[in-house]
Amino acid sequence: MVIPVENVLVTGATSYLGINLIRRLTEDDRTVHVLTRPSSDLTRFSGIDPVPSVHQIEPGADSLYHAVMAVRPAATYHIAGYYVSDHKAEDVDRLVESNIRFGTVLLEALAQAGGGDVVNLGSYTQNYDSPNYRPLNLYAATKQAFADVLAYYTDVGAVRAVTLKLFHTYGPGDWRGKLLPAIRDAQRQGRALPLVAEDETAFDLVYVEDVVDAMIHAA
Repeated sequence: MVIPVENVLVTGATSYLGINLIRRLTEDDRTVHVLTRPSSDLTRFSGIDPVPSVHQIEPGADSLYHAVMAVRPAATYHIAGYYVSDHKAEDVDRLVESNIRFGTVLLEALAQAGGGDVVNLGSYTQNYDSPNYRPLNLYAATKQAFADVLAYYTDVGAVRAVTLKLFHTYGPGDWRGKLLPAIRDAQRQGRALPLVAEDETAFDLVYVEDVVDAMIHAA
């Protein structure tokens, strides 16, 4: 698939979805830049050729502004976020920092750099058992808060944006210990895997390459 942009920026680049997206973008001859934190595991880029250009973000806004101004991306894929299903008091600062503040500073930097297209990842947890906004947890509430911030930057013409709300993803090489790898490992080891009763949980899965297709199409 050929996409009509050259210089692209990816947040959450060392996540499972980020790695799969970057691999596809490089195969399509895009020039890929990534924002990382000092704690990011850059060894996950080892199977990607060429390796994306890494811009390490330090605490505070200055390094993020400088990175975005240097890249001036035509498209930004905003994957970064922090998830906990049931938060504790010590999780609140990180949820707000990762899911609201970081994205807001990113949007302001993009606006200063000339805008561009933003593909933002939301979550089905923003619509718990409802077509309307109903947050499943505090994570979902912070994702919705950022969506509201994004709506402002879109409305004033600073960026063009779309949000894709994802269900659980799966695919090859998944290191996250999610359901399908757990089923695979239990089968290989010949052990039972405890699960909730079938009628208690609705569970949707999306193949990772289909998500990548959707993100590229959205851009």
